[in-house]
Amino acid sequence: MAVAKGIGLALVPFVISLAVYVSTSAPSISWRHQGADGGDLAAAVYTDGVPHPPGYPTYLLLGKIFLRLIPGPEPAYSLNFMSAFFAAATASIIYLTLMAPSPVSGTRRLAALVAALSFALSPLFWSQATITEVYTLNAFFAAFLTYLVKRAEFGSSAVLVPLAAFVLGLGFGNHHSLVLFAPGMILVMAAKGLRLRPAVGGLALFFLGLSVYLYLPWLARQNPPINWGNAQDWSGLWWLVSGTPYRHYFFSVPILYWPGRLAAGAALMGQQFQWLGVGLGVWGLVSLWARNRLWSFFTLSAFLLTLVYALTYNTTDSYIYLIPAFLVFSLWLGEGLHALLSLVPKPWGKGATAAALLVILPGLSWYSNYQQMNLRDDFEAWHYAEEAFDQVEPRALIVADGDAYIFSLWYFRYVHRRDSETSIVAKPLLQYPWYADSLKKEGIWIPEDRTDLEAALGEIAKQNLPFRPIYMTYRDETLAQRWSLTKTGPLYRLGEKRD
Repeated sequence: MAVAKGIGLALVPFVISLAVYVSTSAPSISWRHQGADGGDLAAAVYTDGVPHPPGYPTYLLLGKIFLRLIPGPEPAYSLNFMSAFFAAATASIIYLTLMAPSPVSGTRRLAALVAALSFALSPLFWSQATITEVYTLNAFFAAFLTYLVKRAEFGSSAVLVPLAAFVLGLGFGNHHSLVLFAPGMILVMAAKGLRLRPAVGGLALFFLGLSVYLYLPWLARQNPPINWGNAQDWSGLWWLVSGTPYRHYFFSVPILYWPGRLAAGAALMGQQFQWLGVGLGVWGLVSLWARNRLWSFFTLSAFLLTLVYALTYNTTDSYIYLIPAFLVFSLWLGEGLHALLSLVPKPWGKGATAAALLVILPGLSWYSNYQQMNLRDDFEAWHYAEEAFDQVEPRALIVADGDAYIFSLWYFRYVHRRDSETSIVAKPLLQYPWYADSLKKEGIWIPEDRTDLEAALGEIAKQNLPFRPIYMTYRDETLAQRWSLTKTGPLYRLGEKRD
């Protein structure tokens, strides 16, 4: 009865958050909430292709399932629902983690419910639950791993350790940042006196989960239209899985900017939980440290490693990588809420206090962020691609620059205009041999020397323009010196050669 009641209450944050996410979900691909990659991911899932590094094989496999479970005219919406589903599941796992171990009091149930909904309706996490992206699935794996570590700390490790290792490997197939939870997990297992059999089993199951990356060479061999790295051999697979194009972003923020980024991260945390929630979270960590140093160390190590990773990753959207850190903080918030509610003497007083906290924390977050999070009428990316394809002639080349434009055009071309002969030339990818080879297979003339992208584009225009109309998503001033560029709808048409 107690187990059934616990599971039933865990469904409360799932149902509430899923309803909120679905009601605010984008109808298709979206450029909002740093969602430009969604076009690449959705098109890859739909065409059995391979998206940008590291390839996200776990996401691709689950995405195929959701395309079948939620069929419809917009595959991207099915994947938006997938983001919502795993975000809602993450909220439930936060609740269950705060409830472990059993038995638990009504006070802890109330605190866990408020903490789970506070994270679910925090604006950063909510924003990723309404678009096609990998971050809510990453949060799900982080939450599930955390739950298993918590259970293993208080129970038998014979089953939980191998299962946690498998989740780590499988989650690594979605986003590499999950590895930041591994050091704390290993410490907890070692401190619990991990025996040889569970350790060996855990190592084997970790590699079993990691073997999901073998899906990528299999996909690449089918020659899909989206095939980053053409990972049919080891060099292509390593280029893809190791994130070669993005390595220079890792830990590359100059130390001079660290204080500013740290301050921005603190301000962002205040936006997620409000300053009352931040204070309660700090209180929760302090009280947890006094009671359970081992569990405190696991959560603190995951939080700090994720914080360092996000703050030193040199892109403008790296703040999204803070989501797992905020997930950990929600566990501290749950501890702080429990400590606060424990000070309230009467049961009715505890209920009234919890109700007030529900209104102040997740309730106020829902009210203040709903308009910003609501993407139900967001067709900007879809309409851009539709208008572009409607205006170009048959067999046109569209030279695209910028992820938002490239990926939205890919999505429309390979999902909605599968019979089109229009080709998309992604300017930033011309430097890679695998991409140049894929364009050549479409009958596009590509120069062998592409070290200078502007010069290469000039040669592409010169050799292909007599046979195919050429459009661009941007005004290229270098090409404009040699050919006329006329704005037509969202594109620029390359015209007559200048004298």
